[in-house]
Amino acid sequence: MAGVTEDLDGHRPGVVEAALRADAVLYSRQAGPEQETGTVQDLTRALAGTVKALVFLSGSGRKIVPLKGIKARTH
Repeated sequence: MAGVTEDLDGHRPGVVEAALRADAVLYSRQAGPEQETGTVQDLTRALAGTVKALVFLSGSGRKIVPLKGIKARTH
């Protein structure tokens, strides 16, 4: 498994592009609430309809982003 690190501060589209190339996405940045909400919304929109997992780990997350179009999978 290889990791990819992208810059949320100045290049959020690069984050989304990297997420679309990845098998799964682990979001672990502790950004400010506005930046974090925007980034997670961009990621969930981009990944909707795919089978890619988005794991959200953050201590600053204060809002629940609706995951419309993303179906939960259980194994």
